[in-house]
Amino acid sequence: MSEKSPAPTGPIPKAPRKIITTLGPRHRRLVKALLRRPITREEADRIAKASNAPHWIMELRRKGLKIACERRQRLDADGEKVCPGIYSLDPESIPVAKQLLAEVAE
Repeated sequence: MSEKSPAPTGPIPKAPRKIITTLGPRHRRLVKALLRRPITREEADRIAKASNAPHWIMELRRKGLKIACERRQRLDADGEKVCPGIYSLDPESIPVAKQLLAEVAE
């Protein structure tokens, strides 16, 4: 009769994961624009060529960029008060943004 091996103890080691930090086209367009100046949410939609710029901004934040969203009161085309979001890149994140733009997918 054969003996069973004892059950492993402790955490099971995981295979090393490669973290992908390269930017897709929408990310790249947004980062380039944010390096130039603050942009409104509507501008971000046009720049990213998507109707969900907050999603792409969130992904950039997950990649390490500090992007603020300030609400500023304005009047819309009908004279109504609105508070659009304006995205701006934190000065601390400028080197990170430039590094992300320089990285190339392998």
